[in-house]
Amino acid sequence: VRERKEVLSAGSLPGKLLDCTSRDGKNGNSAHNVWKLDSAGDGYYYIYSALSDTLALDVAGNKATNGQNVSIYNFNGNYNQQFKFAKNRDGSYKILTRISNDASAVEVENAYTDAGANVQQWEVNGANCQDWIVEKAAINDAPATNPPATNPPVTQPPVQNNVILGD
Repeated sequence: VRERKEVLSAGSLPGKLLDCTSRDGKNGNSAHNVWKLDSAGDGYYYIYSALSDTLALDVAGNKATNGQNVSIYNFNGNYNQQFKFAKNRDGSYKILTRISNDASAVEVENAYTDAGANVQQWEVNGANCQDWIVEKAAINDAPATNPPATNPPVTQPPVQNNVILGD
């Protein structure tokens, strides 16, 4: 797993396309870079923006096709807002889309590493641009709460504030 320099970033308006932005000490845990996970059942999660409990990660157009943009949108609970975290051997995750029956994942378009790179849905292909790290996060530089080291390994991401980083 390479050093992570980008973080999944959202705006505060419904329909805002997601992008990857630089992660630095000043803005890495800003609310637009923090996500809350809530169980949708059957191993899927709704991924809410920390900016608002009404804005959720959304595969645009409610479609399963390659290249569909991923944005934030008003929560509606449809399959295009449900995601499954599949853990990779290196500890990163693929974020699978329920609308595609888990055949596609959230990825950085064309594996771009520049700030502002588009985030989209694409069939799972093993590319690093489909790998994400989930870290516990505190908003506005408040300390994060970490589980005791004696806890067993987590196979699904914790349901709380998280920063989702590109690999």
